[in-house]
Amino acid sequence: MAADENYGMPLAACLVSIGDSNYSGNTEIHILYDRFAMSLRQRVEASTTARIIWHGVDLSKFAHCGTLSHVSAVTYARLAIAELFDDSVGRVLYLDADTLVLGPLKPLFDMPLDGYSHCSSAKNGDGAGLGEAVALLNGKAPMSGPVVSVCTTVPSDKE
Repeated sequence: MAADENYGMPLAACLVSIGDSNYSGNTEIHILYDRFAMSLRQRVEASTTARIIWHGVDLSKFAHCGTLSHVSAVTYARLAIAELFDDSVGRVLYLDADTLVLGPLKPLFDMPLDGYSHCSSAKNGDGAGLGEAVALLNGKAPMSGPVVSVCTTVPSDKE
């Protein structure tokens, strides 16, 4: 998950929905963040019994990338996932911070990728933005390409 202070409450709601649908007693959730006050992080942590691990992400390498008015720059933090984990982590299930989880995540996590680097949800209806609200990443492969190839596909704000 990735969030900034503007997504504190949706993030807490997402964590509650994960807990309600997937409690296993040993859930570990990694949150990539930019500008997220400690007091707000503590409130988010209070919304779940899962172990929360916070990772500050330097977004300066994405400064040349555009965003839409309703999309935070922290959206690009998901591109740093490969930098956070060592080779022992075989899969990562990424969820947008404003995702509402209504069922178990294990079947999605266990889905066969048949040699593909990742599987993700479709882009927004108009094809804008990164669009991967839910993505299953197989090791480090999905993030191995140059960042600029992703950024150049993001349209400028239409407003």
